[in-house]
Amino acid sequence: MTDTFSASFAKFVPGVFDDRSLSDEARGTRIGRKALGLGAILSIRRLLRPELVRALREGDGSHPVVRLFARHSIVDWTPARPTLLVANRGDRLVFEGNADVALRKARERGEGPDRIRLVKLSGVDHLTGQSPSVELAARFFDGGFAAIPAKPERTGR
Repeated sequence: MTDTFSASFAKFVPGVFDDRSLSDEARGTRIGRKALGLGAILSIRRLLRPELVRALREGDGSHPVVRLFARHSIVDWTPARPTLLVANRGDRLVFEGNADVALRKARERGEGPDRIRLVKLSGVDHLTGQSPSVELAARFFDGGFAAIPAKPERTGR
């Protein structure tokens, strides 16, 4: 926790999970309220340690969290449902090529554009790409592929 989150958030989160009387929904609510109280609605950076933000921006594999992400990268899978992949061109943590490989592998297994598609966002990185990515995901969940523009009009900064 201390490698990832600000001191206040890192101290708070374990207590929420240690409280066995809480439902998953209650845990999520408590963590969400704490995050909002720390200003996460303005920027996720308010919850993260500066060292992690730097490592995410630079793709620094010496940071334990960045190493963990790299070790658990998956690209060789077949979607069970229609799937929208979103890649951020400026992301140094999750290389946009991962999405290219995942899409190519799915195509090799016969999955067509009615089953899986890829949208790449420009002008964003792992941190700044969250809002436009979530917006695309919400559109996709509400309206499927028909709700996703061929070229997304929002691309960071």
